[in-house]
Amino acid sequence: MSLINKMLQDLDKRHAVDAGGKKTLTEQLRPVQVPKDWRRIVIEILAGLIVGGGWAVWVMYQISPRSVVTELAFQSQMKRPTPAVAPPAVAPEQQRAPAPAVPAQAPGSPPPAAGAAVAMAVPDRTKSSAAGGVETLKLATEIGTPLGERSIGARPKAERRPAADAARKAPSAQAPAAANLPAPKGGSLASIDKQVHVPTRAERAEIEFRKATALLNQGRVAEAIEGYRSTLAENAAHGAARQALVGLLLENRHIDEAQQFLQEGLNLNPDRSSYAILLARIQVERGDLQGAQDLLSRHAAKAANNADFHAFHAAVLQRLGRHKEAVSGYQAALRIAPNAGVWWMGMGISLQAENRDAEARDAFTRAKSAGSLNPDLVSFIDQRLKQLH
Repeated sequence: MSLINKMLQDLDKRHAVDAGGKKTLTEQLRPVQVPKDWRRIVIEILAGLIVGGGWAVWVMYQISPRSVVTELAFQSQMKRPTPAVAPPAVAPEQQRAPAPAVPAQAPGSPPPAAGAAVAMAVPDRTKSSAAGGVETLKLATEIGTPLGERSIGARPKAERRPAADAARKAPSAQAPAAANLPAPKGGSLASIDKQVHVPTRAERAEIEFRKATALLNQGRVAEAIEGYRSTLAENAAHGAARQALVGLLLENRHIDEAQQFLQEGLNLNPDRSSYAILLARIQVERGDLQGAQDLLSRHAAKAANNADFHAFHAAVLQRLGRHKEAVSGYQAALRIAPNAGVWWMGMGISLQAENRDAEARDAFTRAKSAGSLNPDLVSFIDQRLKQLH
């Protein structure tokens, strides 16, 4: 208890000292200053400037005058044609006055231009129309002024209407002047002569032929055949298409159709001896030797310089047993192509059949020495030579 009493006495002494003029404990305490955060202050200032600047720009945009006409309307106004200007009113005295005489042209001098004559008949309003056009192109800054009225602007409506009425009432005064104007050469200046080229049948046939050839090169034989048929339907005289079509038909065993196209081509052009040979070959394969011989005989005069024609005709005559005529055919072919060993062999067979053994041995020898025969034919010639010895 003594310790507690002592502590109480000490406290009383301290309060007594404080009451004697010294500062109390609470008065001696001072707040500690907190250091300022400069980064945060800078950020707050920048944010305030941005917000204030944006608000100022928005206010300026709201109070500034804006154009009523957009860029698209401006461009359309630029492309709009110039409105027609009504001709000036003609007074009754001027209507009764005769038209001014056109001065006579000197011989050889060029006729007056149509533009000059029109300028004489119609007053020049270029300046007024140009002024109206410039005013039209200005952007309107008020809503109450339409562009249509501002573009005309040179005269009020009350002044334009009587002039237009007077022009409609007196068209006869300008008729003589317009009648004296020379007509423009070559028709209207604004007219454009557009001629679409229509391909002829020969051109269409050539197009179909190229398409068919391209299909054939791609291996599309059936489509190529149809293309060559279309070519001949457009131009029956297309020889290359007919030859290609016949070759494809024979290769694919369409014999009847090939024969039909060959006969048609031979009727159109009797000088095509190649058609006669192919047609006769089809007849030979079908056993019609006499028909083939008759066909070749009819076209022999047209194939005087065709060695293949003479050799094939000689082979047909040989199969018919007409060896003397066959020898003549082989001789005609060998005069054009003397190194054809097969034809020498054919002539030797007909000469041996005619019992002309010496000539036959010579023909067989020439055939063997030509060097163009296969081993089977060489063996056949050796047998014939043994028979002749």
